Amino acid sequence: MLTRLHSVTFEGIEGIICKVEVDVSRGGLEKSLIVGLPESQISVVVLKNVSISAPIGLTVRNAKGIKLKNVKIETQHGQPFILENAEVEGLETAER
Repeated sequence: MLTRLHSVTFEGIEGIICKVEVDVSRGGLEKSLIVGLPESQISVVVLKNVSISAPIGLTVRNAKGIKLKNVKIETQHGQPFILENAEVEGLETAER
């Protein structure tokens, strides 16, 4: 029996705001997302040495095993982390 596993590690990424055109009629907004489906959650994602500057925080939805290591989130509005049905390690040490 074969099993397929997937995991992702993001390291040393710096996100910055740039000027882009977005079709807001379809709900487009500048945002950072880690989003799975309720029946197929995202799992085992590590953000390490990551800095994000955005109008709103990082949304993590339908995800488990998310690990933050040396993560900095700067927002113009609201909380830096928006969690919905998410298990996230390292929130207490993340810079805001």
